[in-house]
Amino acid sequence: MAFNANNPNGQASSANSAPVTLSTEQQAQLEDIKVSVQLLDNAIAGSEMQVDIVAPLPAGTNAIGKLSANSGVDIGDVDVTSLPALPTGTNSIGQVTANAGTNLNTSALALETTQSAGNTLTGAVNETAPASDTASSGLNGRLQRIAQRLTSILTTQTDGTQKTKVFDKNGDGMIVNSANEGLKVEIVDSGGAGIYDLASQTTAAAILARTTIDQDYRSDSTTMTTTALQSLASSATVGWQSDRVAITTELDVLIMVSLNPESTAPGGSRAAYVYLIPWYYDGTNWYASSLGTTTLPTGTQGTCTIASPNNLKLLGVLMYTATNQDMQDSFLISNAFGNRLPDGWSLEITNDTGSALRSADNVVKYKKINQQTV
Repeated sequence: MAFNANNPNGQASSANSAPVTLSTEQQAQLEDIKVSVQLLDNAIAGSEMQVDIVAPLPAGTNAIGKLSANSGVDIGDVDVTSLPALPTGTNSIGQVTANAGTNLNTSALALETTQSAGNTLTGAVNETAPASDTASSGLNGRLQRIAQRLTSILTTQTDGTQKTKVFDKNGDGMIVNSANEGLKVEIVDSGGAGIYDLASQTTAAAILARTTIDQDYRSDSTTMTTTALQSLASSATVGWQSDRVAITTELDVLIMVSLNPESTAPGGSRAAYVYLIPWYYDGTNWYASSLGTTTLPTGTQGTCTIASPNNLKLLGVLMYTATNQDMQDSFLISNAFGNRLPDGWSLEITNDTGSALRSADNVVKYKKINQQTV
């Protein structure tokens, strides 16, 4: 009897027998057998059976046999417990290449040459400094030379041989300071005259007390000739003119005027007027500003006549408001010109007080003002 697994009814039959009818239970068993056989058939590929491991391998040191891996297959970390001994000698282990295909096996000599050249440029740590600033040497030698030069400079600046000289714009007022000599200040003019030594001054306060730079310096007072000013009558137009004074190096001039009227009550404009007459010098001739008349200032003291308008500079007004009142004041000519003075100057005084001046005690003086180092 042959069994036909493909019989849909699960019946056994033979050529000479009638079909056998299976029970429901038998048919179910037969179906299970069919499924199992199909699974086995699917697992077998050629002469090998495929096995799927569905659970992790147990931990431990048990050997699992020989493993083989294809190229590029990661089999995990492998501990190598032993290697054969490397051969002794100078045998090459092969060509090693680095960046951009550089052959390290053939570039070793070039590296050694470059390192040797670098050592030459750097120099030994105890390299001697070159004999001059331009002589050849390594970097260490050059640094030694720089250190020597700095030491020399510092020594020359602190060994007490230094002197500092300061001059004003005219070449005067030289100050020389030497550490070996204490503090020595030489105050000299362009001719080299005048020396004052501050070495004996022991405190800064004492030095400052003795040293003043560029202070105002006033010359001795000069009294002008006032012959025509004495007994000058009261007039609005006739006055007194002074001698001409040339300006040289002074920065300003301080003028003092003192007038003493007779015992007469005030009249006229009850004042005396002090004018400055500017002068220009061309190297040969002097030229004065106009008095407002056909007669120019002479540059020599005497009387003169003025009119309005004129080109004089009013310095100030001396008021006469009571009988026997003395009139007196001081004026700077820079008040009329600022800090740019003319080549020369003279004065014109008009007495319009209503009283003539006394025959004496009418005085005009001046001081030249400059700056100097003292």
